[in-house]
Amino acid sequence: MDWLRLWHDMPNDPKWRTIARQSKQSVALVQALYLHLLVAASTNVTRGNAEVTTEDLASALDATDEEIDSVLKAMQGRVLEGRSVTGWEKRQPKRHDDSGERVRKYREKSKAKEESNKANCNAEEANESQCNAAVTQRNAPEEIRGEESKETTPSSVDDAASQKPAPVHKTPEPEYQAITDIYNEMLGEFLPEVVKINKKRKSMISARWKEVFGKDSRGNDLGFWRRYFLHVSRSKSLTGTKDGFNWRPGFDWLLNESNMIRVIEGEFHQGDDRRVDYLREAS
Repeated sequence: MDWLRLWHDMPNDPKWRTIARQSKQSVALVQALYLHLLVAASTNVTRGNAEVTTEDLASALDATDEEIDSVLKAMQGRVLEGRSVTGWEKRQPKRHDDSGERVRKYREKSKAKEESNKANCNAEEANESQCNAAVTQRNAPEEIRGEESKETTPSSVDDAASQKPAPVHKTPEPEYQAITDIYNEMLGEFLPEVVKINKKRKSMISARWKEVFGKDSRGNDLGFWRRYFLHVSRSKSLTGTKDGFNWRPGFDWLLNESNMIRVIEGEFHQGDDRRVDYLREAS
């Protein structure tokens, strides 16, 4: 589940009364509208930008378009810059306590510790072998000791014992199943359901897993995938709900690199392409 933060004095912040007075609307409407903008900015692919229409906001808050526009206008320079939430980076830093990420880091740490323990055990076994060889050498007849001393030198034994393998750090594998599950959950109502993760799809997921699509939008973050598919669900063209537009994409099309960039940059969310009947949030 994705979260966003509120500061303790948010309900009593005097700027809400200033905005209410400037817009001639109630403080309650001002605060409710701001909360909707925060959620929209948090679930957007590019976090911090509240890409939500006046019509969506008016429907959600049971207000008129004119009332919403007057509040948005009064918010400019106070809590908004265009549709970007002011102070987003300061108040909404990227969470670093994601449970999935913690599990991956814990497994990596455990693996490294296991490899280190194995290396220490190997070194101890080598040292023990060296000591046993020395004892055997001292107890052997003189002529045998002479022959063995020619074949094995102390420095070579020391070198072998001191060569410890470096701990192996593996990059976490892409979460193929989790990504397809999120797709089916959020878009199965509109688009063909994924029933098999074949080699081609694994290759595409692996490629996108390594990419960065903007600040706090990384392919190895499942929160990014949930926001991306939510973004897709808000487009008529991409959900097959646009009148006279007899086409809809599939999972493979949405994972193509150039197509992903087009979707993220809003190419399919212009004008009447944007769905106003769908206010689902990422959860």
